[in-house]
Amino acid sequence: ASDSVRAGRAQAVADRLQALASEKVTITKKANEQGHLFEAVTAAEIAAAANVPEDAILLDRPIKEVGAHEIQVSFGDDTGAFTLEVVAE
Repeated sequence: ASDSVRAGRAQAVADRLQALASEKVTITKKANEQGHLFEAVTAAEIAAAANVPEDAILLDRPIKEVGAHEIQVSFGDDTGAFTLEVVAE
């Protein structure tokens, strides 16, 4: 890719990171009555829901509980965070 294409993509991601700070991203998964997910939420699922590149999602560990989770995002020099709400189906 050319430098201008890379720069344009980086700017688009930077703009998206800024917008995410004020948005609520929600993922619905199957969970038991105690709020434990049957299947962990992956970085790929979070990236798809937040509309950012998967490699921008920084997860210390898989998410296995319903509730609000702060997700760190880093792409190039741009970093940010947003709240991911995991709800039971």
